[in-house]
Amino acid sequence: MAINEKTVADLKEQYLAHGLPEILGSRVHLIENCVQVPERYTPKKRRARLKALYVGRGSEEKRVHLVGRIAARCHRDGIPLELVVVGDAAGAVDEADRGFCSFLGEVTDQDALQRAYDDADLLLLTSSREGFPMVVMEAMAHGVVPVSTDVGGIPVHVQSGKNGWLVRHAAGEEVIVDEMCQIVGRMSRERELLGEMSRAAYDYARASFNGEKFCSAYRALLLGS
Repeated sequence: MAINEKTVADLKEQYLAHGLPEILGSRVHLIENCVQVPERYTPKKRRARLKALYVGRGSEEKRVHLVGRIAARCHRDGIPLELVVVGDAAGAVDEADRGFCSFLGEVTDQDALQRAYDDADLLLLTSSREGFPMVVMEAMAHGVVPVSTDVGGIPVHVQSGKNGWLVRHAAGEEVIVDEMCQIVGRMSRERELLGEMSRAAYDYARASFNGEKFCSAYRALLLGS
């Protein structure tokens, strides 16, 4: 069982590369994770400054230092942005950029985490590799528009310009920072488009990440129906 399409494709490719019977690939089942999706979409408050979130740990592949650089660059370029970092990641942000971020630390209370999503406009994800992170699902479920590198299973669900934005993960770090700052600037200027994308993100999550779909997939696998 795999939780994203890229993993399924990678496993099948590995089977073929090692000369294993092709039938083994048909035994790999895709069942993606689910998240709690609110019953109704709540439009975001329109504020002078957009609020962006980073949610996660500060490990190397997350490249959280780029999130700090984005916050600093937006400030320098006059792009109105408030960046909130959730998780044990403060140390991963360069010291020179920490003053442009707010740090909530690890949030273990689920209600508090949901409120953070409800209060945010954008999710910033600058990873060099991923599977399909829960944070993208959770953000979209709350109408938060993901701005992410195109890693792992993220491009399967995030359609750039429709329900989120994708940036090439293999581009240089400065290119990633530049492109994400441009996206933040555009979202700040084009609030109607931001609202449309927020609703599209929620609608996609409602259709794709709900618990009913998850449970049905497991019932079909276990019962053979």
